[in-house]
Amino acid sequence: MQPVCETVSSEFGVLEFYQTQDNIQGQIRELHTQLTCTIKSPVILVGYSWGAWLAYLFTARYPEWVKKLILISAAPFEESFVKDLLPVRLQRLDVIHRKETEFLLKRIHSQKAANADLLRFGELMSMADSYDPDKTKIPVVSLDIQIFRKVWKEASLLRKTGELINQASSIKCPVTAIHGVYDPHPVAGVEECLSKKITGFKMIRLTKCGHCPWVEKQAGKLFYEILIKEIREP
Repeated sequence: MQPVCETVSSEFGVLEFYQTQDNIQGQIRELHTQLTCTIKSPVILVGYSWGAWLAYLFTARYPEWVKKLILISAAPFEESFVKDLLPVRLQRLDVIHRKETEFLLKRIHSQKAANADLLRFGELMSMADSYDPDKTKIPVVSLDIQIFRKVWKEASLLRKTGELINQASSIKCPVTAIHGVYDPHPVAGVEECLSKKITGFKMIRLTKCGHCPWVEKQAGKLFYEILIKEIREP
């Protein structure tokens, strides 16, 4: 989220924390330590993709530290909304990239994959997840497949058991979700789940927008306008 942090920092103070722990509870505690060692008052917490879930889980654990929660491109919060995710992604790829994706998925699930495999898989998913991206804005990131495997295994289980959505009952602050209509992670998997559990929940849809709003040519500017407005509002 470095590009987002840099843009938003023109109007607000921004802290961008990096998580190094290989389990969910460790990442929540790590974020709490980073936050409490830096400031002394509640914050507006913004999370993207997996970071949206982490921010959500953090807010449920430490509600006194979050005055507003903003979820960007969150994955579905209940298992019933996940079944079409991979088929939609594969359908959007050509035959060669589809076969490469299926090969990498097998490697990742067989525990044979390296960081480079996960990075390539992410590149392929970006192709499937984007509507009209500005490829010069897609950031290069460092990945750790061991952290990915352990954290996602836990996160997936939280969703399957219903424990993930149950955490919503502990969240008392306003929650805004920003989601691209073209994102293969369905909007309904966020809106229908959270609107039933969180008072004051708000969903903002972005048309002509995929999973990463700020790289989208036709939605990027509006995304930043909305994000800044949501941060500015109480």
